[in-house]
Amino acid sequence: MLKPGTSIDPVEKVRAAWGGDAPEEVVALAEACRELGTQTKAARKLGYSNTVVSQVLGQKYEGSYPEVYARVRASFMREAVTCPALGPITGAECATNQRVIDPLTVQQVRVYRACREGCPHSSLAPYPHVKRRMGAQNREKADAE
Repeated sequence: MLKPGTSIDPVEKVRAAWGGDAPEEVVALAEACRELGTQTKAARKLGYSNTVVSQVLGQKYEGSYPEVYARVRASFMREAVTCPALGPITGAECATNQRVIDPLTVQQVRVYRACREGCPHSSLAPYPHVKRRMGAQNREKADAE
């Protein structure tokens, strides 16, 4: 249900730009734009600008696609994930937990740390010491061989 005056259907834009190789997140974003009526409404729900959404749909985005995909899954695909700190949660809850800057409760601290210590669902960079530990483990394996 597109807003009157909208010239290009987002799903058609994705087909033209991506062909048959469009990731499911991009297709879900295009369908969300169509359902909400405008790219701007979908962009607001994701926390991005209309320009970013347009560039992702047109395969011209120069930023981090995985980060955009994570937000699309959380907002529009409602993917369930297993949080190392909380167990099964929705993708929207996961995205919200990642945005916590100043944890106040014990549970928030656990989530804060899990998001930054290599959780596969996190779009945040891990702590620097996590990389060192992983590197040390790989060196030990290499030494053993």
